[in-house]
Amino acid sequence: MQPTDLEVIKVKARNLIIEGGKGYIHFNFLVKMQGDPSSLFFAEVHPDCREEEDMYLCTPLEANDSGNCYGCKDRAKELLHPTTGGYLGGHKDVVFPFIYESDEESEDEA
Repeated sequence: MQPTDLEVIKVKARNLIIEGGKGYIHFNFLVKMQGDPSSLFFAEVHPDCREEEDMYLCTPLEANDSGNCYGCKDRAKELLHPTTGGYLGGHKDVVFPFIYESDEESEDEA
């Protein structure tokens, strides 16, 4: 399969993961291949994807794929991952780096 044979139809889901000081974006998107029905793909890329080496993984998903990703389990539950793995981010249960104050803490500071 050559990239010129593919047409991206729609991005279905995406999520930014920060793990071990590195960033990863996970995507699900529909692709139309010449002469075939559309297929759902998974991709993992660097957040500033500009070069070919910034794409870590791009693969079609099978109907029964249900890979586990800690980085997507809470914020992107609908995002599907390959059961066989192969993606670099999302293997550790890491809290997203943004911390929000509770309402009580905000009132105490006022």
